Amino acid sequence: MIRNLMYDAFIAYAKRDFVYAEKIYMLLSTIGKRVFLDFKCLIPGDDWQNEIDNAQEHSLLTVVLISKHSDQAYFQKSEILKAIKLFRNEHHRIVPVFFNREIAQRCDVPSLLKQIQGIFFDEEYSLLDIAKKIQSAIDIAKRSEDWYSDIDASTIFIVTGCHHLPELYDRPNAYKLKDEIDNSANKLKKSFLSSVVMGDIWIRSFSGNTDHPNLISIGSPGVNSLTGEIVAQGNTIRDGPNNQWHIKRSSNRWALYGNRAEDTEAAILSFKENDLNTYLHEIWGIILSE
Repeated sequence: MIRNLMYDAFIAYAKRDFVYAEKIYMLLSTIGKRVFLDFKCLIPGDDWQNEIDNAQEHSLLTVVLISKHSDQAYFQKSEILKAIKLFRNEHHRIVPVFFNREIAQRCDVPSLLKQIQGIFFDEEYSLLDIAKKIQSAIDIAKRSEDWYSDIDASTIFIVTGCHHLPELYDRPNAYKLKDEIDNSANKLKKSFLSSVVMGDIWIRSFSGNTDHPNLISIGSPGVNSLTGEIVAQGNTIRDGPNNQWHIKRSSNRWALYGNRAEDTEAAILSFKENDLNTYLHEIWGIILSE
């Protein structure tokens, strides 16, 4: 059975290891993986504990970074216990990343994490190597859940650029749009309808879905190559004040972008308010509640 998952991976880490967690997050996000890292995904005003709990529960797997700092990391310990509970009660996978082989033998490391095949981050591996191993774990877990049967013509691809600015600003907005789309389908008990957030480099080079019929491209042509394609082929639906942002459309492929990150966000908000209802009705036959 396909579960309604928000993220491919949840990263549990000690705060003093944030620099490593952030780099792994960036590497996985760039290749189209949906990753939850608290400092990257939480926004001002969030009930952070509730958002973190919800994100971990709705992630395919938990990546646990285990270092010399973990024994003093109160919140990470809580996230490890939750990962173990999810592992035992659901089809949740745990990927331990040990900062060296000695740490894996420490008595304060939960025995279950010692029994699970982990990744050893030492002089033999770079962070890119670690990200590739996590990517493999995600792909295997997805196959075991029959996820790929869910990627068909009805799936909506939300595409962002892969540069650092789109990662900081456009990707969080893409996930907000995804949540709204997926929640609309779930309310009507049509969870088999879904959307996927992906980077433009990944969708062009690896996914085989460059010509997917239902696609929303977020970010200007300078940072998102799919936007440029839609702009060249499509028509203008709406422009913002002083042309600060634009909404273009080519069939069911949309481009939402602005001159700055905040202008792109304004284009996304306009799309939600004025076009999303009709868009979902056209491709899914459902209408968002007012």
